[in-house]
This record gives sequence, structure tokens and C-alpha cells, in this order.
Amino acid sequence: MIWLADLQRWAAVVAHYLKPGGIFLLIDSHPVSVLFEETTLNYFSKEPERLIDSPDYCVREHRSKNESVEWQHTIANILNALIRAGLTIEKLGEYDFCFYPVKEDWIPKGDGYWYPPSGPTPYPMILLVRARKT
Repeated sequence: MIWLADLQRWAAVVAHYLKPGGIFLLIDSHPVSVLFEETTLNYFSKEPERLIDSPDYCVREHRSKNESVEWQHTIANILNALIRAGLTIEKLGEYDFCFYPVKEDWIPKGDGYWYPPSGPTPYPMILLVRARKT
């Protein structure tokens, strides 16, 4: 979600393309997980973070040549945007593993997910939201 500047507009687009009874499934990095990485981000920050020459999160040898801009969104902001767009939240899930190796020493769980060497994280890494258009 960090690449989206306007959650209200995003949620409106989601709702527009769903048929009545249609389900939207969001699976993404959990908004609080970034706070446990080396960052100066604030969970409640309204201003975007601007990054230059930052490593790619999957291919660390690759460095972005251009500025990237990321926005921090709270869980409340994500859910409320979907609710305001007319969707009903049916499920919220939080998981203590990730879908990529966050750091170089992370190990695969065996089913496509990754853990730090010490085992599951004490904080959520993945957020799941299931919403339905009524």
C-alpha cells in the first residue's frame, strides 16, 4: 500500500470494479512491520518518505536510480477507506511471516513464506483484508 498516495481514490476504484457480492482480497506488508526495520518512519506519518538510491526489497543488489516515494498508511486508514467506498470488511488477518526475505539471513518456511533465523516475528509482517461489495 506504500505506493498509494490517496487511499480514498484507490478504494473507490476497487468498489467501482466489483460487482454486487464481489470480493476484494488485499494481502500486503503489514503497516507496522516497517517500524521494526531500520527506518525513521512514524506509523502515523502523513508526509511521504522520499528515497534515493535505495535497494530493492527483493533484489538487494539493485539500486533505484530514481527517487521513490512511499506513504505510510495505518490499518484504520486502509479499512476506513474501503468502508467509505461501500465495502463490508469480512475478515482481517495478521501473520508473523513474510512473502519475501526481509533481510539476507531470513530463511524460507517451506511453503513460500519467510522467517528470520530466530523464528516467527513478535510483530505482524503480513496484513490480509477481505471485503465484499453488497
